[in-house]
Amino acid sequence: MKKNVVWGLAIIFIAAAIIVNKMDVFGGINIVKYVITAGLIAIALDGGMNYRWFQMCLPLAVIYSQYDHLVPDRFHIPVGVAFLAAVLVSIGLGFIFPAKHRSMNITYTDENGNRITGPKPYKDTGEQKISGDYPTIDNSIGSTTRYVDSPCLKGAVIDNGLGDCSVYFDNAVPDSNDMYFTIDNGLGHTTAYFPNTWRLSLKEDNGLGSINVVGTPSTDPAAPVAHVNVDNGLGVVDLIFK
Repeated sequence: MKKNVVWGLAIIFIAAAIIVNKMDVFGGINIVKYVITAGLIAIALDGGMNYRWFQMCLPLAVIYSQYDHLVPDRFHIPVGVAFLAAVLVSIGLGFIFPAKHRSMNITYTDENGNRITGPKPYKDTGEQKISGDYPTIDNSIGSTTRYVDSPCLKGAVIDNGLGDCSVYFDNAVPDSNDMYFTIDNGLGHTTAYFPNTWRLSLKEDNGLGSINVVGTPSTDPAAPVAHVNVDNGLGVVDLIFK
């Protein structure tokens, strides 16, 4: 079952819990609070298993804010400090343990079901204009803009944590008829700009955020295909074709 179906069922379950809570079926026990807590724990576990540290730490800070009155005075910290610590820990873990998809080679399954290992991604140097046949763009926090000028583009990896990341592929030239893109977005906003002369093959794994396609990709069967694999947590991913 796809993750977006699971989250959809979880939201429906929360709605049902709200109705049951209003009916006072359980004698004044706040069922909604415990259901939401369970949902936050699930989100945090999913984030930890996939090395998405903001998705792991921030729900834990929210849980602490709901139950901090149960913490003994000697161990109690202000809620604001807990959120600040969650952000700093997320950033630190992001440097120590990068996202799982960052490997020496990118392995994917093409449209014919063949397992293919792509070339090692180029390291993001922080420069606005980057090249290479398989570049990687990495943004933890803050705002960044990258312009990919590649004469032989095979694909790209975009990893955005909490910030605002924009990547332009307008001037890139496809190496072949198939290009493979991986976008991993946590709580931030990622925008990828593609030429509308490219076709789109989209695979979505969305949590509680949103994935949007703006504009119209090409429908020409001879046009290059951008195979885009999006893994989105609580943020927003925009794929813009212009």
